[in-house]
Amino acid sequence: MRISDIPEDQIKVGMRIRSLVDPNKLATIVERDESRDLYFWIQWNGDDEAYSGFFWNYCECEVIDPPELPKE
Repeated sequence: MRISDIPEDQIKVGMRIRSLVDPNKLATIVERDESRDLYFWIQWNGDDEAYSGFFWNYCECEVIDPPELPKE
């Protein structure tokens, strides 16, 4: 299911997502930030910190459940 198909109140910290631009990139939603509208911080696999994210449900990504490994 694409993030854009999910209402903002159902997007939760801990959700695992996959980029639709690069399907080998997986990430975890690590913070819901309402101090600047509604922004979800994500941490990509292999990164030390969250440095990107998306506003509301505007993300070119999909929820993966259960978590999957990147395709080789």
